[in-house]
Amino acid sequence: LDSINDSNATGYVSLSISGGVIAGYAEGSGLESDILASDCTADNCMGIHVHEGMSCVDADSQGGHYYYTDEDPWATSVYNHTTTSGKTDPTYAFVNVNIGLDTDDLRKRAFIMHDFSGGRVACGLLVLLPTK
Repeated sequence: LDSINDSNATGYVSLSISGGVIAGYAEGSGLESDILASDCTADNCMGIHVHEGMSCVDADSQGGHYYYTDEDPWATSVYNHTTTSGKTDPTYAFVNVNIGLDTDDLRKRAFIMHDFSGGRVACGLLVLLPTK
């Protein structure tokens, strides 16, 4: 994940998808230090989400959260805390979301990491890595 919107945040994400269930984790750095998701009040606060867009250029090209259910399943997908150096712990930044669409393809979708205010601070386009 690369910094966007003048942030210093960068990161890495590893996901798998099967039958519309997305699982994996995200790692980030350059985030605010010592923040807790339990203190969040803003929408998308500390969120880690697959977005429907296929570009990281701006919010319009990133689109909204990628799902096909009545309720947004990404609402609870967050990194739970950051360290004093502004890094996430991937043990506590785990994704397990059913997007309600029977697909196994997330290629080129934007993955967004949000900060404590809910702002978009890092983005990357998902790619398929060969299995070993």
